[in-house]
Amino acid sequence: LLQASMRKAPPAPAWALLHCLFALSPGDWIVQNAGNSAVGTFVNALAARAGLRTVSIVRRPQAVPPLARCHGSAFVVDPGGDPQAVRDAVAQATGGEPVRLALDAIGGAATGLLGSMVADGATVVVYGLLSGEPCRLAPHDVVFRDVGLRGFWLPRWFAGAGAQRVAALYAELAALLADGALHAPVAACRRLDDVARALAAAAAGGREGKVVFVTDDSGLPTFPN
Repeated sequence: LLQASMRKAPPAPAWALLHCLFALSPGDWIVQNAGNSAVGTFVNALAARAGLRTVSIVRRPQAVPPLARCHGSAFVVDPGGDPQAVRDAVAQATGGEPVRLALDAIGGAATGLLGSMVADGATVVVYGLLSGEPCRLAPHDVVFRDVGLRGFWLPRWFAGAGAQRVAALYAELAALLADGALHAPVAACRRLDDVARALAAAAAGGREGKVVFVTDDSGLPTFPN
């Protein structure tokens, strides 16, 4: 039930980002930031099933071990302050092969960092704005390397995809969640009347997984943290 409650997001945007915007081929590399986020985790899992390879940038070394089971995924730690070290680490992870797509959940300078890593003609897709800052790409990457920038918002994609395509997407995701092929970590469960603690848990740094509301008669556990 916990996994079913999270079916709309984040697995749906992760699926659309990988399968509905660009024509990617098995073996292609994708780089993403916020790699330990819920969407990032599903991107890694779905990419592995499609034969795509991912490099996920995370902020903390502690975030890597829970993600290490994602086949075909590499992880780079970026504590901030040294963009060139991050570029070098991503290049090492890909063996110098071209990165075809970048997925940005942060915005601001993080957008430009991803833009500097992708191949000529590749695209950075912004689907989140965790920094609260305008997205920035270097003019050199835009003008001389033809790096593109576009946004993604799931409701807008729904509006254009049509009911039949959306239903098919959710049917496939439901099957993958039911058999355990996809799984979203849960950091805490809170009762519906415990909104203040739920919001505090959701805003806490270093959280590994979603905060989920449960009803009093659900029979589901409430985590103490």
